[in-house]
Amino acid sequence: LEWVALSAGAKIAMDSGTENMDWIALTLRRLIEFTQGGGEVNILVPGINVGAQPYWNAEATMLMHTRGILVMTPDGAMVLTGKQALDYSGGVSAEDNWGIGGYERIMGPNGQAQYFARDLGEACRILMAHYEHAYVAPGERFPRPAASSDPRDRDVRPFPHGGEFVTVGEIFSDAANPGRKRPFDIRRVMRAVTDQDHEPLERWFAMRDAETGVVWDAHLGGQPVCLLGFESRPLPRLGWVPAYGPDQWTSGTLFPQASRKIARAINAASGSRPLVVVANLSGFDGSPESMRNRQLEYGAEIGRAVVNFKGPIVFTVISRYHGGAFVVFSRTLNDNMEVAALEGTYASVIGGAPAAAVV
Repeated sequence: LEWVALSAGAKIAMDSGTENMDWIALTLRRLIEFTQGGGEVNILVPGINVGAQPYWNAEATMLMHTRGILVMTPDGAMVLTGKQALDYSGGVSAEDNWGIGGYERIMGPNGQAQYFARDLGEACRILMAHYEHAYVAPGERFPRPAASSDPRDRDVRPFPHGGEFVTVGEIFSDAANPGRKRPFDIRRVMRAVTDQDHEPLERWFAMRDAETGVVWDAHLGGQPVCLLGFESRPLPRLGWVPAYGPDQWTSGTLFPQASRKIARAINAASGSRPLVVVANLSGFDGSPESMRNRQLEYGAEIGRAVVNFKGPIVFTVISRYHGGAFVVFSRTLNDNMEVAALEGTYASVIGGAPAAAVV
């Protein structure tokens, strides 16, 4: 289902009050039944959505089991109560409706909107790009492979990027990077291994506090896949940093919102396309801040998503693999999971200096 959402909320009138609210509730029920039955709802928000419409949007695209995408434009906003009504009632408001529920300040950073488009035309192009990676024709198991001229036996260490060749070989060199301890840009590695003649599509790029998890829809050997990576360099935190939390996002570590993003990505790909994980993963952050922000719950959602995943999973260790990651990505969780490790990588139940991995 494709939905271009322009709705100023439910009409409230003496002659249509309760009946209209019943129809709104029935719409919500149909969305719940449709998405829980495996249906996909893709929503474009090019204007103001008020009241029931944002809840419809949430039920269709924001919950753990949903598959659809939500794209917002600069004119789009999702609010429960408009600015004028909030001001009149004495509630907490903002300078305009976009300060309450626009992409830049609210819906992009909190992960409820998955993509940003400059206008409705670009939103439609993002939707078509999503279908290129994720659309499954009736009666078929996976999205149809795309023609690719990228050789499957290509050396991924040097690859063309921005008109020049970029190398990721030093990341995997024992001489240049002994113990695989040097920080590196995981997106560069992900782009090196994906088909060079198909542009990837990144979900939740603007999601705040989830920067260590990277979610791509990409092609490998012409086959559409959901590709997951974990940022492998320290990242600065934006905004206020509490004293009981880390002062930066640590390399190869999952924090609560990143865990939530990864779990949602796995659920969205289930039954649609294979899942490929490029893993440099030291586990979950256990700071008081992360524990207060539901780290256990979101980490457990990853394990649940892996157990319920319908389709093949390829888990490849490219650097380190230890800690709680062993639990939520264990091969015993899903019979369709294949696990491999590059030579020179290592794994252990806890951190430190373990022996070379045999996975």
